[in-house]
Amino acid sequence: MLGHSTGLSQASVSRVITGVTDALCKLADRAITFPTTQQKVINNKQAFSLIAGFPNVIGTIDCTHIAIKSPANNEEAYVNRKGIHTINVQAVCDANMRLLDIVAKWPGSTHDSFIWRSSSLHQLFEDGHLQGGCLLGMFVNVYLPTRPIFCVCNGWLDRNKTLRRLNA
Repeated sequence: MLGHSTGLSQASVSRVITGVTDALCKLADRAITFPTTQQKVINNKQAFSLIAGFPNVIGTIDCTHIAIKSPANNEEAYVNRKGIHTINVQAVCDANMRLLDIVAKWPGSTHDSFIWRSSSLHQLFEDGHLQGGCLLGMFVNVYLPTRPIFCVCNGWLDRNKTLRRLNA
């Protein structure tokens, strides 16, 4: 579609996309970093507090499915619950919508909660490196991690229900 609207051939568009993707991958280690210093964590908490009064939020988290061509190997693992071949990508952003963490390696059939539990970010929370902070997520009928995520269901922060689960 992009080629049609710009008058470029499919080959040209593919070369440009490949070049941009390669450049972004080279920058990823420096540009996509989760705040681990006390000052950066405080800055993120303040930024989210200014938006909507959310306490102690370090970032927002969600998973999304990126459509792919059917792979030759292990094809069935890439079929998501809607029957589409995808990669399930977990992303965390700050209050300014900058990427803080991304996990883009799981087949589409992989559940969001498994991706979270398998992530190095989850381990940071579990090991106590980010005490007093949480991630704000849009999880419905999803495993609720032991401590760091508030649950937002249908757009409303269900803080009391979540806190009861977190303290159980």
